[in-house]
Formats: sequence, structure tokens, C-alpha cells
Amino acid sequence: MKEFRIFNSEEYRKRLRILRKVMNMNQVEFARFLEMPFKRWNHYERGYPIPRETAWELIEKIPGICPVWIWFGWDGNLSVDMRERINKAQKEEAKLGFAKSGEQETTRIVISHRKISSVDKTPKRKKKAATSRTPARASRASSHGSQSKP
Repeated sequence: MKEFRIFNSEEYRKRLRILRKVMNMNQVEFARFLEMPFKRWNHYERGYPIPRETAWELIEKIPGICPVWIWFGWDGNLSVDMRERINKAQKEEAKLGFAKSGEQETTRIVISHRKISSVDKTPKRKKKAATSRTPARASRASSHGSQSKP
């Protein structure tokens, strides 16, 4: 298995938010613009990966955008106009204090034979403790006249 440490989930989420802000839309308007449910776009901004089909829709509907910028932050294929708009939005966001300083969290992506899996560092919710059914089974057994051997 090969391991790549080039994907930064926090930066990915910021880029999606900046893209939406470059288009001067809130999440509901942007989802409507892309003709997708609001909840799906919200999931993307919370860190769920954008599938290839959605990336193609973004390219179709937003001139100058490149999915490589969205996923990895590489801006070489952005149009000059889009790069300027993104840089402006990033500076505004940094002024508002949305940009985090310090160490960046990275998500490990593991690629093995035709399978891609990502390891998320968010804590998992604890499952509810299973309730014991032993007393119910015992009472059911006694009500059916179960016999015990001496």
C-alpha cells in the first residue's frame, strides 16, 4: 500500500467555502446553482469528498475553476481572473479571522489495488450500551414452564 500525505481536509473545506464566496452565494443559493440538494453541498463543505461528476459540474458552471485546486490547492490551472478572485476572497477570509494559524491537520489517504480509503481524524461517536435481555428471557422461560434437571 502506498501512503500520500498531500491532502489537507481543513484546507479542502476552506477552498470549497472560498469558491462559494467567490460566486457571492450562500450554501442554499450555491446548491441551487449547481442543481443539487443543499444537504449534499453542506456535506462537501464539512469535508466529504466531491465526486468526479460534481467536479465536472463545477467546471461546466464556473468558468476558470479547476478541480485540482479544490482537492489539493494547486492553482496552476486556474484562469487568471479566477485566481485573482480566489486570492482576494482568501485575504478577506483571513482578515475576518476564519483562517486558522498553527499546525494543519492532514488526512492520510491510502491507495491499494483499485481501492481508495481515507482515514479521518475526527472522533467517532460512542455507541449506546446494549441493554441486557437476560431478565426478560428468564421470566419468559419460567412462564413457559421450563423444567430444570436436579
